[in-house]
Amino acid sequence: MALDLFALQYEHNAPYRAYCEGRRASPKVIERWSQIPAVPTTAFKEAVFSCLPTEARTAVFHSSGTTGQRPSRHFHSAESLALYETSLLPWFETHLLPELSARSAKSAVKILMIILTPAPSHAPRSSLVHMFEAVRRAFGSAESLFLVRSPAEATGL
Repeated sequence: MALDLFALQYEHNAPYRAYCEGRRASPKVIERWSQIPAVPTTAFKEAVFSCLPTEARTAVFHSSGTTGQRPSRHFHSAESLALYETSLLPWFETHLLPELSARSAKSAVKILMIILTPAPSHAPRSSLVHMFEAVRRAFGSAESLFLVRSPAEATGL
């Protein structure tokens, strides 16, 4: 899957292709996922690294902007968000919920999750909050909740 995604990004993402060409990397020479060039996070502040046309972008995540610089942006469509979650959930289950992962036939047991971030409705540009919401939907009980209040919630706005 990683090699297929690399080929797609190489073909449809001009800034990424230029970055790869500078490292003499292309789908013709890359044989393993570990050889795929990773883009430094600072590059996402300078260029749009997206294969999606503007009209197909249904979600955008921003970095926190804690460095005082322009936040980086990551664009998604419904399909890319599904892929995002497909890569997240099995890893999360295996490494952080091994007792659930070990059960046979995936029982319907859900666990109480107390998530120490704002709710997705109060942090719609956060990829971390999006991932926590995906985990909550997959593994959390109905009583699971996000505990951190956003500034708007705290002031009653």
